Amino acid sequence: MTKKNHARQQSLRHFRHSLGNRLRQIRTNSKLNIAEAAKLLGCSQEYLIALESGNFANLELSFLHYVAYKYQYKIKIICKKKKIT
Repeated sequence: MTKKNHARQQSLRHFRHSLGNRLRQIRTNSKLNIAEAAKLLGCSQEYLIALESGNFANLELSFLHYVAYKYQYKIKIICKKKKIT
């Protein structure tokens, strides 16, 4: 693996982990346990646990929007240019 690819993989892992942590925080702030949230979202508990753990390969933006809607949150995406070394 090249240095550039390694940096990309690390960045992606960090993104997944951060997103998962934020999803868990939003769920717990909404006073929902995993079973309640999975039922609300129409997904399995296993899938929700994987999302919150950052263990997902593909996550559609439409599903993320749906999660925010169901949790009564707004999505705000900020993109900043960062120099990758």
